[in-house]
Amino acid sequence: MQKRGRLPIFELLRKAIANLTIEDVDSFKSAKDDISRIRIMQDIAKLVSIGIPEDAGKDYMVAESKKSEGNQLFGRKDYKNALKCYNEGIIKCPQETVKDRELLTILVSNRSATNFELQKYRRVLDDIDYITEIGDYPNHLHYKLWLRKARCYDELQNKKLANEAYDEAENSLKNSKLDEKSVEDKMKEIEKFRKQGSRCVNPKQKKQLELEPVFFEERFRGGDEFVAAIPKIAIQQDSYQGRYTQEQKEVDQLHGPPRSPDLSIVDRSFCENI
Repeated sequence: MQKRGRLPIFELLRKAIANLTIEDVDSFKSAKDDISRIRIMQDIAKLVSIGIPEDAGKDYMVAESKKSEGNQLFGRKDYKNALKCYNEGIIKCPQETVKDRELLTILVSNRSATNFELQKYRRVLDDIDYITEIGDYPNHLHYKLWLRKARCYDELQNKKLANEAYDEAENSLKNSKLDEKSVEDKMKEIEKFRKQGSRCVNPKQKKQLELEPVFFEERFRGGDEFVAAIPKIAIQQDSYQGRYTQEQKEVDQLHGPPRSPDLSIVDRSFCENI
């Protein structure tokens, strides 16, 4: 789709060609190498206006305004429009100074909170990685990111990474600006989420997380890191084999004395809208 206020590429090329003189053509033909030809064309290209709208640049105040507007929509649980505001703010936010980048990370963090409410958990994790890449996120707010990351891993049924993130959330509280009572309350909240696990696992869904036993004594148990695989199967990856599974110990040792074939990996969705 053509951007408002911009000329189509063919129109720009037509204007550039129209500006060529006989001397330009001769200079291009006689240029000794490609670098010289590029320099000639660069000078010609500078004479062609591409029609960029005046409001197309970065603007801190606009980004700040979009953040405030998004926060109001988020508070009203209008997550779709809140997400739109945060995206617009991210686009407009400059990155030249620490102040600029701090606002950008807050906008991305707010977007991740919105995606969490929309149950787009992998997008949340992508945003948190982006914040880390940018840097300059307020140190006293890091515990919020770690808690959100932990809850995402809970929803994705990765208890191992969830627990690691919960630990980081608790450790990050020492850098927060919360008073002693608020820190204590936040610690309790973190532990509550740690014990609670996934929000989407109601009693009916929780029952479905286990396979019905083929024999009375046989029941599948998934691991903390890969919930669809038994704990002693590791997922590895290299450039030769790609992604593959590897037993960390004999399966017979894991399941006990040999009997009927046991399940090692189960391909089943555990939660909708992930």
